Amino acid sequence: MQAHIFDELSRAISEERLSPYRHRNTAGSSLKIFASYVWNIALCESIYPTLHVFEVTLRNNINEAANKAFGER
Repeated sequence: MQAHIFDELSRAISEERLSPYRHRNTAGSSLKIFASYVWNIALCESIYPTLHVFEVTLRNNINEAANKAFGER
């Protein structure tokens, strides 16, 4: 039953997306591969607020520099 669930998840997520996790867990079980995948999602979620602030700050600074160089229009 468990193998069937992992097969379905692999199809749904795609082998291309899971292949980096398979290469890192060559001796690992499917559970370890999916645990690594989910851990990566959690890490990405944890840095999203910082990335968001960086992107807004960068965009605002680019806009300010462009306005100074070329005028507001």
